[in-house]
Amino acid sequence: LVQLGESGKGEAVKLLQSANPTHRLVAFRALRKASESEQILHYANELAKDSSPALRCEVAISLRDVPPDKCRDIILNLAEGYDGLDRWYLEALGTAMDGKESEMYGILKTRMGMDPLTWSPQMVNLAWRLHPLAAVPDFEQRAMAGELSVDDRIKALTGLAFIPDKSAAEAMNRIYKNTKQDIV
Repeated sequence: LVQLGESGKGEAVKLLQSANPTHRLVAFRALRKASESEQILHYANELAKDSSPALRCEVAISLRDVPPDKCRDIILNLAEGYDGLDRWYLEALGTAMDGKESEMYGILKTRMGMDPLTWSPQMVNLAWRLHPLAAVPDFEQRAMAGELSVDDRIKALTGLAFIPDKSAAEAMNRIYKNTKQDIV
């Protein structure tokens, strides 16, 4: 449809409102190929709270190279729709935040919980996926928290391992010296 000029493109836009989530998904993909970036951001904003996780993943992927000031709110809406379990959705969100990890981490942390020991599964996984430098103290605190499960502590340690900075290596060394050997 989008190859048929403005009338075809208009029909594709109508499909964004279809009751069928597959129609909405395919329409968004087609419009993404045939529309200017500002128009796609408009569609992405409208679809960021769609009921279809597959469509929200597609919206997230479309934001990869968009500057943060133009897509921050869309990403936050998409993050609110993350259930904390869907690995594909987590990767799509990670793609949306590629190059924007530090900024988005700070905003997500403010919205989803400042205390790393009380993070929801959504925030735990988003922090692990983004692994920005600012997460070093949070990951260290989680890894050393005996009240958290071994799996949660290992996830924090793994998040630290993905941070290519001396402070992450130093945190891992402190964890090694100050915790039970159940996570190292």
